[in-house]
Amino acid sequence: MKKFLLSTVALSAVSFGVSARSYMVVNRSDGADSDTFNVSKISEVTFFEVEDPVQGGVTISGSVGAYTYVDLGLPSGTKWATYNLGTNTPLEKGDYYAWGETKPKGSYTNANYKYWDADNKAYTKYVSGTEANPAILEAADDAATANWGATWCMPTDEQWEELIKNVTFKQVADFNETGVSGYLGTSKQNGSTIFFPGTGYSAGNKGTEGYAYYWTANSYDKAKATAYGNAGYWAKNTACTRYMGLCIRPVVSSAKNWKPTVTDSKGI
Repeated sequence: MKKFLLSTVALSAVSFGVSARSYMVVNRSDGADSDTFNVSKISEVTFFEVEDPVQGGVTISGSVGAYTYVDLGLPSGTKWATYNLGTNTPLEKGDYYAWGETKPKGSYTNANYKYWDADNKAYTKYVSGTEANPAILEAADDAATANWGATWCMPTDEQWEELIKNVTFKQVADFNETGVSGYLGTSKQNGSTIFFPGTGYSAGNKGTEGYAYYWTANSYDKAKATAYGNAGYWAKNTACTRYMGLCIRPVVSSAKNWKPTVTDSKGI
C-alpha cells in the first residue's frame, strides 16, 4: 500500500492560551461524530494518503505480480481476481477461451478446437472424466496459469461452489453508474465485493449478450466442461461444449494440491 507524507504540523509551534485547556475538534466528512482531542497530549499531526481499497466499486485486497485480487474471507483461503482474463478492469469482459486452450481466437468451433479429432469425430484429451469424477485441466492447458503465471489458475467447481455459498450475488443493470450490467457479489464473511460483468459466450463467430458464463477447470463428460453463470442468476451449467468460447476469472489458491485429477501422462 503506497503512503505519501503530505505535511507535518508541529503543534508546539502553535500558540494556545495559557489560562485554558485547549482542544482540537476534527469534523468527519462521512457523517460520523466529530473527534475531540486534548491539544496538550498531541505532539504532531500527520496527513497522509493511502490507496483506496475499493476501486471502481470493487474491493482490491492485494496483488500477485501485475494482477489484483480480492480476499472474500473464504474458508479455503482462495483469492479471486478482480477482473477477467484478458483485461485489467472489472468492467470489461476480457477474452473468450475454449476449454483447455490458452489463447483467444476469432471463432469457436469443433473444427478449430485444439483437442478435436476430426477423423474420429471425438475429443482427444480429458476424455476419462465423468460428472462424479471430473478431469481437471493440467497447468499447460489452464489459460489463467499460462497467461498470468503459476500462482494463478482457473477456479474449480469446488471453488465456485464455495464462492456462491459465502458471497451474496445480485444482478445489476448499471454497475456503479458505468452502464455495465452484471453480477455484484458481497462477502458474507468480511463485506468485500466482487463484480462479474455479463459476458455472454461465443460459439461460431458471434458472442451472445445478456448472459454471464465462466469456465471452471473441471470437465463434465467427454464432450462438455462445467461452467457457472446464466441469465439472471448464478448456477452451475453443464451444457457448455468444450469448443465454445467463455470468459475466465482466475483465482489464487492457497492449497494448489487440493484439485484432484484423473488424467494420466497422455492426458487420458
